[in-house]
Amino acid sequence: MAEDDKRRYEVEMANFISPGRLPAPHFAAAAAAAAAASGAGRVMGGLGVVKRRRKRRLKDPNAPKRCMSAFFWFSQDERPKVRAANPDFAVGEIAKELGRRWSEASDPIRAKYEALAEKDRARYDRDKRAYQQKLKDEKNGVLNPAVATNAATTSSAAAVAAGSVAPPASAVPDEDEDSEEEEEEEEGESE
Repeated sequence: MAEDDKRRYEVEMANFISPGRLPAPHFAAAAAAAAAASGAGRVMGGLGVVKRRRKRRLKDPNAPKRCMSAFFWFSQDERPKVRAANPDFAVGEIAKELGRRWSEASDPIRAKYEALAEKDRARYDRDKRAYQQKLKDEKNGVLNPAVATNAATTSSAAAVAAGSVAPPASAVPDEDEDSEEEEEEEEGESE
């Protein structure tokens, strides 16, 4: 068995033509076969170039949370009831039951969850606009002066109150300046 494999290998290597020496159509077929075997990606038509899949962009953790649909609001309220009634249900079975209950829900119940979804959609739109404006401002190097000043004042005041940071020089007058001012006042009074 091993001797047969060795002979087969030697024959294949003797007939092997490297990809650099293959004409384009033959190389494309070889590249497609290699890509299919390795699962690396798909081959672009006829060029013999393996196209790699793009990696997904990471979600910004500071981005606002997406709004939930009426069905999701309904599911959030109903899931504990379904689990209590059917403790042996798997996740998929619970989802099927929630879908069945949603399809059978009366109009007043649906209206309640549609209102919640509309309110959540308005919240998301508002938060998204604010987030996009924040990104635009950061990109352009613009800070909201009211927020920046207030944040700096608040954080520095809290640090001074905690005693972890000395107050800024402008807040504490120098003793030398005070004594010079007092001396000038005394000289002015004596004259």
